[in-house]
Order: sequence, then C-alpha cells, then structure tokens
Amino acid sequence: MAKIAIKPRIAWEDRWTQPTLEQLIEPLREQTREIFQAMMEQIEQIEGTEQHLIWYGPAWRWTIEYRIPTHTGEPANLIYLVPNPETPVVSIPLPETIVAKLPVKRLNKYIRDGIRSAKCAVELHWAVWSPNAKTEVEHLGDLLRRKHKLLNDNPKNNGQKNGQK
Repeated sequence: MAKIAIKPRIAWEDRWTQPTLEQLIEPLREQTREIFQAMMEQIEQIEGTEQHLIWYGPAWRWTIEYRIPTHTGEPANLIYLVPNPETPVVSIPLPETIVAKLPVKRLNKYIRDGIRSAKCAVELHWAVWSPNAKTEVEHLGDLLRRKHKLLNDNPKNNGQKNGQK
C-alpha cells in the first residue's frame, strides 16, 4: 500500500488554529515580507490603531485587521492586510463620505488607480493593492493618515474651525 504524503497547512490556511503574527508572515517571500512589515510599521504610526487577527473565509483566510477609534466612539476599520503567500493584499475600505473628501487628483497614481478600480458595496469602496515597493507602502501610509484624519474630523468642530458657531 502506497503512503500518501499530506502537505501540512500553512498557518494562513488553517481555519481551526489561530496563528501568531509571525506564523502568518514567515511563509512570505523575503522581499514581500519586508514590504508587508513596512506596511505594518506605517499603520502602527497612526494613533490608536488596534490589531486583530480574524478568519475571513476562503478568500482572505486569516487576515490582519486594524481598527481605530473615531470621534463617535465607535471603532472604524482602517485597513486589512491579507498575508496570502502567493500575492499579499492590502485593502482599505473607504466610505463614500471619505472618497468624496479625498483630493483624488492630487494623490499618487498608484493610489488613484486603486480607489478608481475599487468595488463598491453598501456605500463602501473596497480599494485593494498588492504593493511591490516601499514607495508604494509610503503612498498607502499617506492614504491611511488622510483616512484617519477624515474619520476623526468631528463635524461639530467644522463650524468652529471656520469662525462660525
């Protein structure tokens, strides 16, 4: 009787065992891992970010989700990092209200293209990128800082900023 070799699952694919962050990042190719870690550093520079590992089904599997507090007190999803060993994905959900306030024409072409090609569901644009260079990570970091600022821009303060009551 021939033995069948069973390939062990990598941590990203194992739904039943929550991995550590290191277990998710370790299977990535060296250059991709460095870019992924640079992205995480950009995110951690944003005040109040909370990191969560969540199983998101067969497409995203174990995903690193970052949330931030907002002026309403409710946390908002800032970004998702999908550590797919084949092609890691960065997804930034952008509500319609934020897309309307972004200076899209002044953003880097890499970011603009991601926003323009984003799928929209329930007034939420799911912009997706697969960064290949640290400069792309820096542009994504800039977008995250803009999103953070817009999410925390309290509408009650807008009138006071403009000298109105």
